[in-house]
Amino acid sequence: IAEQDRLARLIADGDKVWAHVRYGGSAPMAGVDIYRLDADSRIVEHWILRQPLRGDPAHHAAHFESAHPEPCVHRLDPAWLKARVHSMLTRMWRHAAAELVPEYYDPSYIQHNPDMPGGYQRILEIVRHDIRLYIEKTGAPFPIEIHQLGAEGDLVFVHISIFMAGINRNDGDRSTNVDIFRVNPEGRMCEHWDVLQ
Repeated sequence: IAEQDRLARLIADGDKVWAHVRYGGSAPMAGVDIYRLDADSRIVEHWILRQPLRGDPAHHAAHFESAHPEPCVHRLDPAWLKARVHSMLTRMWRHAAAELVPEYYDPSYIQHNPDMPGGYQRILEIVRHDIRLYIEKTGAPFPIEIHQLGAEGDLVFVHISIFMAGINRNDGDRSTNVDIFRVNPEGRMCEHWDVLQ
């Protein structure tokens, strides 16, 4: 990482390492790098996501800040964490099942995407309205393609492709993202960051 860049969070899961990075310089970006390592810890595969950061430095910082001063609040089973996030995406989001929002999102949920404020209530609104409208319009489940998941501590990184819907950014366009969730011991999402490409 260059001097002007900042590592925000990092996890390792199996043979993969996931890094959430603020890339500085004249055109600041949010990034996630996913590295696959061989048995000698050499990088043999690499996925890159980059999102240009708009607005002023305070707006940029909001993409990376955390409500938790410690790097890890709880150490939870990585397989269970990944199963919870996978279940949330396939049961709740894919089918606009708003009744499942309380099962997967904590009322204290914090969203670190300054373009999509509102926390828990905003998630409920998007699932009830925007995702439901997409399903009614197309006659098919909301398309979410899960490429890979990684978890460590209380964090889950999920590499996905979706169609943007209801978040006031390029509605209807395909986006390949990494979403980062902090999951509480009850299995509910309590904090979130993303990089949208």
